[in-house]
Amino acid sequence: CEYSVIAKPLLLPLLSCRMVRLTLESGFCGDSIIGLTQCAYSVFTLMDDVELAYRLGKVCEVLIGESSKRHALRSRLCIEFEMNCVIEPLQSVVSTYPSLYESAMIVGDTDCAMKIAWLYCSANFYLGMNLASLSKHFASCLQKQAIYRQDAFLHLAMAASGSTIHLSGRAIDGVKSYDELREIGENTNNPLLMWQVFIS
Repeated sequence: CEYSVIAKPLLLPLLSCRMVRLTLESGFCGDSIIGLTQCAYSVFTLMDDVELAYRLGKVCEVLIGESSKRHALRSRLCIEFEMNCVIEPLQSVVSTYPSLYESAMIVGDTDCAMKIAWLYCSANFYLGMNLASLSKHFASCLQKQAIYRQDAFLHLAMAASGSTIHLSGRAIDGVKSYDELREIGENTNNPLLMWQVFIS
């Protein structure tokens, strides 16, 4: 179900609805949380019912918090927590990122952890974090992404760190120029990287 978010997004509502129906028919199990969370995400992205998706997401957060597999579930479903940004203040959503990062690292999901590290730094730029502290966060984020060979998130973090570098006057080792990042975005057909370069 969760792989269809990227591979076949139009299949996601059907799969998540089926999982919820099976839960109603057969009873609650560990995968019921995944089905309900994906259902909330489908409502958010495809039906554009933000209020309903938010309420379903909050129910999912409570269920995940009470689950014995909470670290694995939080890591697997971290993308769904992004919909909270639409309703809640960004500060309250960003404050959950360190615990999401820890959950992802506990279960060894470096993809999710590096995505969260990039989102944490990018969001804190817009929240007005002290530039010296933000430079340190970006440097740490870039270093971790290089270690775990997360090139996609490494390039996104480099693009996002550009504004911090220019405003603080502090260089961060290994950061590519906007022109280099734009070229990487064009060569890899990565619209998210192109957007990040554009807004930075």
